[in-house]
Amino acid sequence: MKKQLITLATATAMAAPVAVLADSHDDGMGWFDLYGRAHLSLDHEGYDDWNGDSGSLQVHDRRSRLGIQGENELDNGVTAFYQYEIQMNLDSFEDLDNLLTDGDAKRDTFVGLRSEELGQLRVGRLGILNSIAYGPGNFFATQAGDPANILSAATPLPARYGFAEDNWNDEQSNPAIEYTTPSFGSVSARAILMPSHVDIPGDQEHNWMVMVDYAEGPLSLQGTVAEWYAVDDADDSAMVFVAQGNYALGGMNVGGGALTVSSDEDDADNSAVWFGGNMPVTDRGTAKAQLSYLSGDRSDSDASIFAVGYDFALAERTTLYANAAFINNDDEQAVVPHSYASTAASTTVEIPGTDEEADIEAGGSGSVLSAGVIYDF
Repeated sequence: MKKQLITLATATAMAAPVAVLADSHDDGMGWFDLYGRAHLSLDHEGYDDWNGDSGSLQVHDRRSRLGIQGENELDNGVTAFYQYEIQMNLDSFEDLDNLLTDGDAKRDTFVGLRSEELGQLRVGRLGILNSIAYGPGNFFATQAGDPANILSAATPLPARYGFAEDNWNDEQSNPAIEYTTPSFGSVSARAILMPSHVDIPGDQEHNWMVMVDYAEGPLSLQGTVAEWYAVDDADDSAMVFVAQGNYALGGMNVGGGALTVSSDEDDADNSAVWFGGNMPVTDRGTAKAQLSYLSGDRSDSDASIFAVGYDFALAERTTLYANAAFINNDDEQAVVPHSYASTAASTTVEIPGTDEEADIEAGGSGSVLSAGVIYDF
């Protein structure tokens, strides 16, 4: 694996523009900074399945990653920068080897230019809809109870680098272009365009997203509108509208959001809301809670997740946490509360009489008890 990482860093350096290779950080490795996150959790899953109640105890990786980044201030006041980031599945070295070999490990990877007067331009693999999940008002990001489990179920069409429906092939992983405006007082905005990836006759449509941020004092707000297209039908599209925010009050934070989808697909005009908060209870400990609710357009397809948790700051870059997440599904829904941004399998229970598997029975309920560690470097 060490050889693969060395090869990765070398290849990235050779591919990056010459102006970018000189890293402006004095504490890096000369021409780049190495950074990353290790995030593992021990999860007990107690779901209803076709055999009745079931339970399992497993270790899961939650988007551990490793990356290199660098920047250089040019003579004209513009800063050139780059980033190359890969996913590290620390719970399965076989999976990690497959990710590296197949090239599926790549995360946010880009080159760009920025200045205070002109704003910022990035080109590469960008977050797209994933940015919504980790905006203000999410208090369980990448942990059991993450509202993104509800948000991903609410969006009917796959969006590359966004809410995960892995029916895209490698040839369709087109890069995106993002422009972020300079700050206008408390307001800034960004627009993302993903050029057409649909290889079919007729018009070639383009996925896009516009996001506006407001931050003033204790209040942070974010509004988003996006449109994207089905991979095999340029006439089948969906639009998503999102408003979310966070308010800090005396050390306590409250926040949440609302999402609605307008889709050409039948029974897919879903909506979702989430609300939660956190507050310090000791010098290093923070208690938190969040409720996420999916209102499905098709009959009997609602779902809700309620999560409570406790974060403990073990050190400056290390956090320990313990969460409990409870899921309740309508008869035609099968959301789980801990699979998004995780190696927690969504295909673990065989459906009787079929060749398919599912993590939870449609209409099933249950809980996940999770203890994890996050180390940033």
